[in-house]
Amino acid sequence: MGIKDKIVLITGAANSIGYSTAQDLLRNGAAHIAILDLPNSGGEKSAANLNSEFGENKVIFLPVDVMKSKEFEDGFKKTYETFKGLDIVINNAGISDDSNWEKMNDININGVIRGILLGYDYLSKEKGHNGGTIVNIASIVGLDPIVTAPCYSASKCAVIGLSRSFGDSYYYEKTGVRILTMCPGVTTTPLISEAAKKLLSWVPSEDALKELKTLPVQKVDNVSQGMVHILKNAKNGTIWVSEGGEPVYEVRIPERHTLKVSRDDTKDQNMQIKDKKAIITGGVNTLGLAFARELLRNGAAMVILIDDQESIGRVAAETLNSEFGKNRVLYLSCDVTNSSQFDKIFKEATTALGGLDILINNAETINEVTFNKAIDVNVTAVFRATLLGIQQMGKDLGGKGGVIVNVASILGLDGFPLLPAYATAKHAVLSFSRSFAHTYHYQRSGVRVVVLCPGLTAGSSIENLNAENIEDSEGFVKAIENFSPQRVESVAHGLVYMIRCAQNGSVWVSENSKPVYEIQLPNTLPRKCVQVEDI
Repeated sequence: MGIKDKIVLITGAANSIGYSTAQDLLRNGAAHIAILDLPNSGGEKSAANLNSEFGENKVIFLPVDVMKSKEFEDGFKKTYETFKGLDIVINNAGISDDSNWEKMNDININGVIRGILLGYDYLSKEKGHNGGTIVNIASIVGLDPIVTAPCYSASKCAVIGLSRSFGDSYYYEKTGVRILTMCPGVTTTPLISEAAKKLLSWVPSEDALKELKTLPVQKVDNVSQGMVHILKNAKNGTIWVSEGGEPVYEVRIPERHTLKVSRDDTKDQNMQIKDKKAIITGGVNTLGLAFARELLRNGAAMVILIDDQESIGRVAAETLNSEFGKNRVLYLSCDVTNSSQFDKIFKEATTALGGLDILINNAETINEVTFNKAIDVNVTAVFRATLLGIQQMGKDLGGKGGVIVNVASILGLDGFPLLPAYATAKHAVLSFSRSFAHTYHYQRSGVRVVVLCPGLTAGSSIENLNAENIEDSEGFVKAIENFSPQRVESVAHGLVYMIRCAQNGSVWVSENSKPVYEIQLPNTLPRKCVQVEDI
């Protein structure tokens, strides 16, 4: 695809990478560019400078906050009406702020989802347009998470997961829209210079600066020149890295089946479940109840179920208490997306338990239509619960250590075009957990963080998916009809094995009712050296 005479919309383009990209696209013959950025970003001046350099009315600035759906939609509409078309969308808006990770998720994850969906509205052949290209800006930390910014790393891994799902041929064949991912390395931008000041409360800024200094630095024009290259040459669904001032290169994420670790190669922990105290979020869904039952069978002293399905939760607690003994299970009603309520209920839970040894973050929802809710439950609530769990169990904060199991999915490893928001969320959970499991955090807290990735499971959210919550329900049914759901008990057995034996930071898969197996994710960027042909 050429750039000459193309109309481009770039979010977060008033400065830095976005501005440099606008310059290089205009140098390569782009017809018009719309800069979408915050009102106080200096976007008007940026547009004026570009018009002065490249010609009058080549560029417009539209004040847009990507967190505001209507405002974002109006920005696309205004661009299309002004320039009578649209060919390229670059989702570049993003922040690095682990101290305000809820806002960061809304910009870095939800903002990109909004940008992709709006891009399809104005590019897709299904909508009467000519097709085009959407480039999503992620980061190298989305491929290799950094320990001092686990939330930022997770948000960028989510972008990669999103692009992997939307970059499937399923969408391209229908829409004619390429989905590409650009992962810049450390680049001289305000985002990087300010990032070390916007960390989790216990992460010293000097540690973040020390970690960043281990990575090669580049100027913004290296990224923008790489953007020109991939727009001209890259194939749909590909992921590209720009770092250290070197030419961009493509990376390929391995299939999970190639990453399997032999049981003979695993090093076991030796944690006993007997007399341990546990909290399970999403404790009333099929997996949550199976987890609770299996923990109790193995001698857990007490389990608290946190969920928002009150009538079902109370009955479930009564049933489990009848089976395992009085006061072994307590149900607490909570909407995990309500931060103040979750903080309050979590404190009540740990008080009732008299401590905490095991936290299982299992709450999830699937909603591809109202994706904000899905990200809030599947990502933001997992961040919050993990932080609360570490604050409670961390040895440096007076706790005894413990284990956190974050429940992701095999879709967090592979992506899935029919559930892009769900797969995106599970990518984020995986990255967040890997970052938090680093020895940097573990040596301080003594809290293991491990990840369980179930496949299709009987009674799970995926198997019981409401057709109203997915765009292509018929396609989804067809896609999974050849897969037999595994027994929920098999996943629960795997969970207990992990709690007992899994090393900190390990990632485990449970599928086809077989024993869980560990996978070893690459610790370094997998470089793919290929000759790319123009398309």
